[in-house]
Amino acid sequence: MAAKRAAHQRSKAHKKAIKSFLRKRRSLHVRLSLHPASVMVQLCVGVLLFASTVAVFGDNYTVTAKVPADPLTEPAVITSPLDGGRFVTQAQTVTGTCPNNSYVKLFQSTVYVGVGWCNSNEFQISTLLNAGSNNLTVQDYNITDDAGPLSPAGITVYYDPPPVVSSGGSSANPSAKAASVVSPVGLQIMQVDNNVPYGGSAAEPLVTQRPVFSGIAPPYSDITVSVHSDPVICRTKANAVGFWRCVLPSIVSVGRHSVEVKALTTQGKTLKSPKFYVRSIAQIPARDQTGAAQGGQFTISTVYNYNTRLIGEQVAVNLTISGGVSPYALTIDWGDGSIETVLRASTSNSDITHTYKWINSSLGSYTIKIQGTDSIGAISATQLVAVLRNPAYHNVVSSVAHNSGILGFLTLLHSWLWVLWPGYVIVILMLISFWLGERQETLLMLRAKQQRSARRLIATKHRRRHA
Repeated sequence: MAAKRAAHQRSKAHKKAIKSFLRKRRSLHVRLSLHPASVMVQLCVGVLLFASTVAVFGDNYTVTAKVPADPLTEPAVITSPLDGGRFVTQAQTVTGTCPNNSYVKLFQSTVYVGVGWCNSNEFQISTLLNAGSNNLTVQDYNITDDAGPLSPAGITVYYDPPPVVSSGGSSANPSAKAASVVSPVGLQIMQVDNNVPYGGSAAEPLVTQRPVFSGIAPPYSDITVSVHSDPVICRTKANAVGFWRCVLPSIVSVGRHSVEVKALTTQGKTLKSPKFYVRSIAQIPARDQTGAAQGGQFTISTVYNYNTRLIGEQVAVNLTISGGVSPYALTIDWGDGSIETVLRASTSNSDITHTYKWINSSLGSYTIKIQGTDSIGAISATQLVAVLRNPAYHNVVSSVAHNSGILGFLTLLHSWLWVLWPGYVIVILMLISFWLGERQETLLMLRAKQQRSARRLIATKHRRRHA
């Protein structure tokens, strides 16, 4: 027992001597890194970085309580167009004055048709006028959706549709301005015959021997529909809002046919749809009467309430389509350069979604413009606003007098966290590697010393045995 204790004491003494030896041999950077004061500094830096990170992301909790915003004291007022104005262009922009930190809704008679955010005491809302007289009114709201003072009496403007020039079954007038809020940028097929919606390349719908094709494309594009294998070719032109309709000039044989549709835009760009198939039959096929039975004025609407979304969070807009004749093609300009077209087969409510990647401010907004076309060319439009927060954006300020002490220091760290955290992790890993390396070297030297001691002991015993 005493021998074991003595051996243990010798081992501790050896380890202590080895550690002391290695510390003396340390290079300067290792000596500074593993000094107790340096380790304490690294711990303090870690605490500061953690506190600063919590301060940055601590405001991302969702608050369900409603705290009323300051009430608005000024009404929104339309300044353009002027009361009594007459137009031959259906798409118009309504502008006016409004109080900051508010949004403005535009109404045609009592129908809500769009919303705009108030920037620098001004708003802009794009809308489509109805033929004849249009009574336009506006109402402002604060960020908790409380209405401001009633606006003055609205204005009345008139839309006089220009003469329509027919071309191949599609209305087109290249000399007139495009009466659209947002023009389609792609080629989309909506129907392969009257009341027969386009179902994609995998479907083979039943059509008559002289089907009627329709869809949307960039305004005034030249459309070519080729039906093989006869072949029968139909040419037409998209109208001012991009709608086109093409009736084949002759009948096709009964059976399966491949169809190709091309659009040549006014800029000389060629757009092609994927090849698809239809099956023509001699008798009139059964029709889906879902769209044909609707009728009424075609409108797109939504319920808008002020809300903010984080960058990278999905923004969803619920649309209500009413009237018109299905199917419907919706062109959506999300305001960040992204434009897409979606098809809707019926008037059932549906969501459109988008994810914004960045705004160059801590709080900003994008204007969303939506234009819809039904299968007979009627159009409707609405405008919305997406309000976004960007926690990663930090302005460069010339003074931080409003923040002092530790809070001011944490605020200064916010914009450098993306550099400080990786650097801190690298330093910590270096410290750990230095410590592990020295520990491993200590164990190796101790093991070597123990082996030498064991060999000396064996040699001593051997000499005594043969003495």
